[in-house]
Amino acid sequence: MKDYVIINNYGRLGKIGISTNAICSIATMAVNSFRGVCLKREKGFFSVDKGVKVTLGKDGRAIVSIDVILSSDTPVTSTCLNIQKEVASAITMMCDTVPYDVKIKVVQIA
Repeated sequence: MKDYVIINNYGRLGKIGISTNAICSIATMAVNSFRGVCLKREKGFFSVDKGVKVTLGKDGRAIVSIDVILSSDTPVTSTCLNIQKEVASAITMMCDTVPYDVKIKVVQIA
């Protein structure tokens, strides 16, 4: 199973891929820029769950799934929409032509 997304290479010198871990890091930085929003993290000694998961679809599309915890005074709908826009903007800016979907799941209101 590959863990990278092939992007368009206009130079014909080879293929270029973006790691799913790199996409995960980009999405994490975008979510952390919001006030009143934090990522769900597992509290285990050897836990690697960071609240952002990137999987690859059959069509090569990166599916970014984000589990967030919102503060009680944060409007859910508009905040989730803004998170989706920010993550999409960050991925587009840093990776240019990576096809992706962004899914937000609110797991807790704190």
